[in-house]
Amino acid sequence: MSRLFAFFLMVWGCLAVPLAAQDLSGLARVDAAASQFVDTRSGAELTLSLSQGVPYRVFTLTEPARLVVDFREVDWSALDTNQFDQSDAVTEVRAGTFRPGWSRIVAKLAEPMRVDQVG
Repeated sequence: MSRLFAFFLMVWGCLAVPLAAQDLSGLARVDAAASQFVDTRSGAELTLSLSQGVPYRVFTLTEPARLVVDFREVDWSALDTNQFDQSDAVTEVRAGTFRPGWSRIVAKLAEPMRVDQVG
């Protein structure tokens, strides 16, 4: 894996919590204007701005190379994935409901990457 991937989750007024943290209720909304995929010198960076903290988990898959982020109840309706994806390292982005109560964003990567930083 030749490139690095950084993932930043910004929550309006507070920090996000990892999956093992407390169970939060309510639907978080994505702020599309403050969220993006961009290229960096060492890879790509995903920044998501959500209306509230939600449990999440981040992992990668192979064949094809993908970055997957699962969230507890995120409303993606404001997100235009074509405008959101400004990265050459990401070839396609899909976001939606993964299963009842869980949402997912999947980024198909141009080449394998490893997650370098989550915060």
